[in-house]
Amino acid sequence: MIVPANTWQATAAACLDVNAIPVLVDVEPDTYCLDPEKAAAAITPRTRAIIPVHLYNSLADMDRILELARQHKLFVIEDCAHNHGSQWRGRGVGAVGDIGCFSFQSSKSLNAGEGGFVMTNDDRLFERLYSLRNCGRMRPDADPSNWEPVQSGNYRISEWQAAILLAQFERFPAQLAKREANMTFLNEQLGQIEGLKPMLRRPQVTRQGLYQYAFRYDPEAFNEVPVEAFRRALGAELNTSVGGMYYPLNHSPLYQPHTKRRHHLSDEYWQAIDPKRFNTPIAERAFSTESVILSHPHLLADQDNLGDQLSRI
Repeated sequence: MIVPANTWQATAAACLDVNAIPVLVDVEPDTYCLDPEKAAAAITPRTRAIIPVHLYNSLADMDRILELARQHKLFVIEDCAHNHGSQWRGRGVGAVGDIGCFSFQSSKSLNAGEGGFVMTNDDRLFERLYSLRNCGRMRPDADPSNWEPVQSGNYRISEWQAAILLAQFERFPAQLAKREANMTFLNEQLGQIEGLKPMLRRPQVTRQGLYQYAFRYDPEAFNEVPVEAFRRALGAELNTSVGGMYYPLNHSPLYQPHTKRRHHLSDEYWQAIDPKRFNTPIAERAFSTESVILSHPHLLADQDNLGDQLSRI
């Protein structure tokens, strides 16, 4: 399975859980999302799926990814954990590929503490997903021709979590619109500061949600001050936490397939899942020298307040 190097470790770990091989592919320098051309180069006859991750305030190039999937007869599994409410060509992310996955972990723009949501437009996959989340049971009114027995467990959302999420939908559209307007404002303002670059927003992105707001920092424009120092200084000025990109998965302390002996299915598989075998220079640069990230609640501020904060940079 094709997985971007810049993502939370769970994206790749899900592949390991079904004995697949996560093939780590580098990202685009202006979105930090999966690079479709690098993905194309990584596809082999054994490839079964591409997992684009819509990361922070960027969307993966779904046009090119869907083209690759059609060409090679692959599934597309969208990781939308960071992009509740975003749209690609007027269609909600998660509904563009074969399966869409969302997270409701406590830091997300829609949250229930933990857990998530999976969606699909495919009837057969829908019945399969229902069974996987509900102890392997068949849905009561399912079409038997779209279902087959499967070993699974209890992955059901609780009624309490569902109630918490449903209540948030009343305010979410207004929050989404405000965050998007403030994102546009920040992109315009930061683009005027030498050495700071907003992330690319493609014209196909017709609505943009986000988990965190990312932009790019060029140390050369700031007398080679390291990005870690810039983050600390900005955080002190804004009295908030300012972070950076996830560790690239080939160097992540959280993505360690070789620490679980159950993954040693064979020597060949053991070697194939070693994340250190992948070379991802763009992802590594984003992490070590370039990315600056603010959490999404900041984008619920009034623009006057945002402008005041920008004046401190």
